Amino acid sequence: MIEAVAIVENSDIKRAVREAVRKIGLPRVKNKRVLIKPNCNSPDKFPATTNPEVVVQIIKLLKEAKAKEIIVGDKSSIEHWLLGTKRIMSLIGLWEAVQREKVKIFSFDDEGWIRVKPKGASHWRWGFKIPKILKEVDVIISAPVIHTHRLTGISLSLKNSVGVLSAWDRRTMHFTRHLQEKIAEINLAYEVDLVVMDGTKAFISGGPHQGEMVEPKTIVVSKSRVQADIAAYKLLVDWGADLPLPPESHPQIAQAMKIGVK
Repeated sequence: MIEAVAIVENSDIKRAVREAVRKIGLPRVKNKRVLIKPNCNSPDKFPATTNPEVVVQIIKLLKEAKAKEIIVGDKSSIEHWLLGTKRIMSLIGLWEAVQREKVKIFSFDDEGWIRVKPKGASHWRWGFKIPKILKEVDVIISAPVIHTHRLTGISLSLKNSVGVLSAWDRRTMHFTRHLQEKIAEINLAYEVDLVVMDGTKAFISGGPHQGEMVEPKTIVVSKSRVQADIAAYKLLVDWGADLPLPPESHPQIAQAMKIGVK
């Protein structure tokens, strides 16, 4: 029986990632183009951003499964526009780690954008722009982090989708009502085939850039963004985060469930 969510604790990150992915099952990637979308929001190293070693282990698994092309892409926060995504990827150690694997890594700004208006995204009146590549690849793997967030309470796999927004949409989203609902609705714009969530370190207060940190050495894997976030939310509570229960009552998760995010 395939598990809905795999939670593996191991100080050996390679083993943790491999065991968790094995329990859930890697999507069919043979001869397919695969995009890995980490969290490269800021120049702060993990747990503020995804641990490069987690991304490297995902790449190795994809190579072993004979993926045709592996791509790593993201867009950093508008707060750090002077640095730019490529520089931030380098500062957190991701750029060099991925290049050592001879895999393409880039900023979404370099690939062009398309405007979408997903059915069910009722809080996005005019829709929003996402990178064209999200519609051009065959498989998408989301590689977010597990931590709290001072504005939204949590930053997990649903919120990792903020990194696919154009700069203008990202800016306007933060200065309008219904922030949590809008975050959930971004996820209607594209499918995610696998979530590999980084809990090697985690903020249990503050966030996204700094806060009280724990080191659970945990990886969470699921084929469902909602189920992954529910599991990670519960872990944050277990690790000491002051979050209201149940996780399904959190507006991000509640809206995602309501509109049918997978």
